[in-house]
Amino acid sequence: MFVGYIEHLDQDRVGALQYLYVSLSNICNAHCAYCDVHSQPPPVRPFDRDDLTRIFGDARSLGCGTVHFLGGGEPLVAPRFADAVNACNDLGLHIAITTNGSHLARRLRSDLCGAAVDMIIVSMDSHRSQEHNAIRGMRRLWEWAVEGIIAARELTPSTHLVVNHVVTASNIRLLPEYIEWAGGLGINAINLIPVKDSPDLGATLEHVTWLAEHFMELTLEARAHGIELLCELEDVTEWRSRLLGVAGGREYRCAFPEHTLYIDFPTGSTFPCDCTIHRAPASTFDLGNIWHQPLSAIWEDERIRNLRKVLASPCDPGCKRDCDWNNVRTNRQLVTVGS
Repeated sequence: MFVGYIEHLDQDRVGALQYLYVSLSNICNAHCAYCDVHSQPPPVRPFDRDDLTRIFGDARSLGCGTVHFLGGGEPLVAPRFADAVNACNDLGLHIAITTNGSHLARRLRSDLCGAAVDMIIVSMDSHRSQEHNAIRGMRRLWEWAVEGIIAARELTPSTHLVVNHVVTASNIRLLPEYIEWAGGLGINAINLIPVKDSPDLGATLEHVTWLAEHFMELTLEARAHGIELLCELEDVTEWRSRLLGVAGGREYRCAFPEHTLYIDFPTGSTFPCDCTIHRAPASTFDLGNIWHQPLSAIWEDERIRNLRKVLASPCDPGCKRDCDWNNVRTNRQLVTVGS
């Protein structure tokens, strides 16, 4: 969830499901250097449009207003993506998408035509095609993604356009050029994501120190281009401290499970957000299975009630330390608005 969506949340309905993350498949046409999606097992069972309508309908009855399609795999190549969009349209659900951009222009002119697409997030790790295509393991991906961004700006001008930028040792010092490039495409926000689980690609202490020293300058440059950087100086400072070996765990209240749920359709498992699906042990955050019980039962189960209590405290059950910066930032705003 992004900070801009907080204005759509009804703070008087804490505990009502309002935002649903969905991974439709673990199929992806890219081979990103830091992703293990191609080693994931096949789906536990097939599903069809009736299943999607039933599950999204349950979410709607619980108060959900937005379905956010993201990975797992690449959502726009998922076999049931068109069915999922049609189900959302029929139920009056708004749509957000995180995509590698390879099929974005095509989908905007077909399945997404007329859909209520509030936000599109395109993964772009470089403003240079060769570097981006190399780290994403796919020829011409950069070119197709840029085509998709341009199509989104033309066909859905009110859609909030965000780029996910995985920060690595090779691209961190190129952020000034990247910001200027993104501004030229009409991007609204840049979501900086430090690379995880790939130490060979990670930024060094020297790199992160440079980012901390230039952060305010970069923020002002982004604003000059009409772009919001979706992180804060304290996030970069905490990253630097961890590289120095002096940082403790993050202490903050997480309000996500009071508003959100993540469904992984390949397994049927549900999680409180888009980060906890990647955190170990999975049993800590797995809230139930949509193929075994109704979504309403999962949302009201003792497991999610207990997890809400744990995450509402300052302690870290194993997810806060590696939480994406934008989610941390959104939590700060959620807690402020809800207090």
